[in-house]
Amino acid sequence: MADRTLLDEDVHAGFAWIAARLTTVRPDDEMTPNARQMLAMRYAEDTHGHTGAGGFLYGALLERLPAVDRDLTRGEYALIVRRAEKVGA
Repeated sequence: MADRTLLDEDVHAGFAWIAARLTTVRPDDEMTPNARQMLAMRYAEDTHGHTGAGGFLYGALLERLPAVDRDLTRGEYALIVRRAEKVGA
């Protein structure tokens, strides 16, 4: 059960990091599904490196991050991520 709690904490922190990054780096640019994947990957690798834990966190982030299924800016997507983070908390 402790592993689940640690994963939830990592995902929660990942959502916060992703939202902050989106609002500070080109917030008016288009948000793409590829950017969603790359942000999840960067956070997972920065947190756990190229390890099994990093891969597991990457998968958990992709599973829980809202899909990019319409035209949005990075800033707008950050708001969606923050909302999803609060709902999942």
